Amino acid sequence: MNKFINKIKNIDKEFINNIMKNIPNDWNVSDKEKILLTNYIYNRFNRVDEILNLLNIKGGDNSDI
Repeated sequence: MNKFINKIKNIDKEFINNIMKNIPNDWNVSDKEKILLTNYIYNRFNRVDEILNLLNIKGGDNSDI
C-alpha cells in the first residue's frame, strides 16, 4: 500500500493537465471544468494521508502497514 500511496503523492499537476488536454471534444468539457477538475484531483492526491486517516486505513501519515 505504501508504494501506491507514494505514487499518488508524486503525481504532479502537469501530469493531470496532460490528461485533461486529451479529453475528447465531443465530451463537451469546457476549459473551466478541466481546470476545476485538475485542481480537485490534485488536491485530493495531496491529501491522501489525511483521507486514509479519516477512513482509519493504515498507511496514512506514513504509519506502518
